[in-house]
Amino acid sequence: MKHAAPEMSVRGFSFGGVPRRIGDSPGFAESSAGAAGANVDARWRAPRSRLCGDVGSTALRSRRARLRLPKDIPAARFWSLTVCDNQTRSMLQTPQRYPRAGSQRYPSPAAETEPDGTTVVYFSPTRPDGVAPGNWIQTDPAKGWFVLLRLYSPLQSFFDMTWRPGEFEPAD
Repeated sequence: MKHAAPEMSVRGFSFGGVPRRIGDSPGFAESSAGAAGANVDARWRAPRSRLCGDVGSTALRSRRARLRLPKDIPAARFWSLTVCDNQTRSMLQTPQRYPRAGSQRYPSPAAETEPDGTTVVYFSPTRPDGVAPGNWIQTDPAKGWFVLLRLYSPLQSFFDMTWRPGEFEPAD
């Protein structure tokens, strides 16, 4: 006997059954297994790009990249960017204990915003000069990686796509 997923509603958003498709972008996660929690629609995987450490040349993996998040990140509770290993799909293992940046101060420093309200996060093997520790995620030039953006208690601007994360760009 097949059981239906329980209906779950958080701040007016329904999360029962299969999540609806948010957009045509391949960066958005879709699930045929049903919603496991209130944040399933808010998982965003950076589209494959030569800058985000795709399985290409090792020369590209050692470059610096940055991601600019527009102001008013739509998370009522908190947000987090996590770098994951292409092979294991778990957090990338580097000397930086937690390969993440976000709005929380624990387990690593919170990311600082720019004067215009945007948040810029850098991805590189070493921290660029003048970049706050909370705005840098260490990468490994020997490994491919990808990024997950998680929004906890996502706000309406995420669902109606009026807020979108920026694109990866070189920071050399």
